Amino acid sequence: MAMTNESFSSGGQPVSLEVFLPASSGKRPAVLILHGSFDLLPQYRADIVSFAETLVEAGIAATMPHYFESTKADPDIGVLKLIPEKRPA
Repeated sequence: MAMTNESFSSGGQPVSLEVFLPASSGKRPAVLILHGSFDLLPQYRADIVSFAETLVEAGIAATMPHYFESTKADPDIGVLKLIPEKRPA
């Protein structure tokens, strides 16, 4: 499995994007993996990355954006209150 770090802009803010690719080349399906309200904190990261690993084993690419970077939200359950305000970003 190859993993690369990319980035894109959202609301004028840079956002990191982890891309997980199967070893085979050519066209392949891709899945967007979205973390929950606790972001990719160390105690949750391995579980979330395991979704990408399983997809890659099946020949499916996976991408995982660090979308809290665009809103500067702190990961915790309180981030749920920010959804209506931050949804456009």
